[in-house]
Amino acid sequence: MSGAVDCELRVVKERDGGVVRRVRLIDASGSEVGRVCRFLGHLSDRRLSPNTWCAYAYDLKYPFTFLAREGLEWREFRAPYAVRLLG
Repeated sequence: MSGAVDCELRVVKERDGGVVRRVRLIDASGSEVGRVCRFLGHLSDRRLSPNTWCAYAYDLKYPFTFLAREGLEWREFRAPYAVRLLG
């Protein structure tokens, strides 16, 4: 798995007074994974639980890590890649 360090993603929770106010998925360069962060913002705007935001962020970390390792954009993901993702 060479290159795994280059595409490492992490979930960042921003808290205010111990309460999670924002959740973001960040790449190795410190940039937000835009699609995921917009989705997480949508969940926040709908006033869903911060626990829900966090769960989605951690779940989405895995497919977006795969996409980064494969050098793919999310729109390029097709059925043949699903087998490799699950592997």
